[in-house]
Amino acid sequence: KKTIVNLANIRRGRRLIMTYTIGLVPSPGVAHKLVDNAIPKIQQHLHERISDVDKWHFESKVDLLIGSAEDVHESIDKAAELKEEYDWDFVICITDLPSISGNKVVISDFNSEKQVSMLSLPALGWINLERKLVKSMTALVEQLYHNNTKERPKVHPLIKPKAVDPREDESSKRRYINRYFILGWLQLILGLTRANEPWKNLFNFKKIISVAFATGTYVSIFSMPWELSVQYSTLRFIVLMIISILGMAGWLLYAHQLFEEKTAKSQRVYRYVYNATTLLTLVIITLMNYVVLYLLLSISISLFVPVSLFNSWTSANPDFTFINYLKLLWFVSSLGLLAGAMGSTVENEEKIRRITYSYRQYHRYKEAQQEEKEKKEQQSQDVSQHDVEQSSSNKESNDEQYEGKKQDHREEDES
Repeated sequence: KKTIVNLANIRRGRRLIMTYTIGLVPSPGVAHKLVDNAIPKIQQHLHERISDVDKWHFESKVDLLIGSAEDVHESIDKAAELKEEYDWDFVICITDLPSISGNKVVISDFNSEKQVSMLSLPALGWINLERKLVKSMTALVEQLYHNNTKERPKVHPLIKPKAVDPREDESSKRRYINRYFILGWLQLILGLTRANEPWKNLFNFKKIISVAFATGTYVSIFSMPWELSVQYSTLRFIVLMIISILGMAGWLLYAHQLFEEKTAKSQRVYRYVYNATTLLTLVIITLMNYVVLYLLLSISISLFVPVSLFNSWTSANPDFTFINYLKLLWFVSSLGLLAGAMGSTVENEEKIRRITYSYRQYHRYKEAQQEEKEKKEQQSQDVSQHDVEQSSSNKESNDEQYEGKKQDHREEDES
């Protein structure tokens, strides 16, 4: 498979044409789109760095491989099975799942014997994601080709990989973690938030915007908000805007129960990761809706608030009419958004969950829901009250303790 012989070239005394076939197994959605766009650039980089190979052939197969982040360590074994099935030379699976090992963010897992590797896309962050992906996958192919796991791939100044030995199993694989603890976690949350693609949900909260716009327009006809907008400092406007945005996001999180709850199948660290991702996704969506609301209110206020009346009823300086209008818009938008939070309760809960959850997180939510349903059915079959209480007690203990394997690693001292 690796070598393609051209008979015409042999007769002419030319060397054999060396071709490697690399299997790429991206997750559906964002990972699949990014990988397809990155393949030509990866091929170009490989031709520049590895002169022994004439052609790099990539075959892509979209596959989830595993269902949840708690089982992400199994992706190497699943990818190895696909390698044998499709007779690939190397395999790289690109997952949209987060991977945590010993409270450090995992960039990739690597098995040189099976010639398989796994790349966690969220670990690369949000900014320059395509360029990071190209560099990461190129480095992984190089390491698979040279069978060298000691060399650190150079991806980005904010990503500093370190090779460690996993502890959760006795396989021969290696693991790359991000040495930067805080930056690693920030990039992971941002990467997961990007996977949610919050910009696509700009106009999905129509009812919230409607309530906020109606409230803002109504408030703007009274003189008290006019005077307050004149007296408030810029810092106060910023604080009020932050409160309104966080208030809206927090209310959506609470009213629609978007927090991931404890289950026996979920690790606490991944619950924290997904809950932080949901909150950040809501904040970004709310911020975009704030801008839309600001633009809408600029039309209504320009119609309902005459300049002469505004100047006569307030202590505003007539020479700064435009700036005074911008401040009034800023103030009214914040008030309207806070009122719009009440309008979020009329939105369909399932719709909001689909908007704020990624495909993987929504899958986790459905699994937890199914697990809770099965437990309730089991409890309803118990005859005595003692059995029900005992079952409830077991449920609480299972919620607090994860039943599966946890990823961990052993770091070697660098000389």
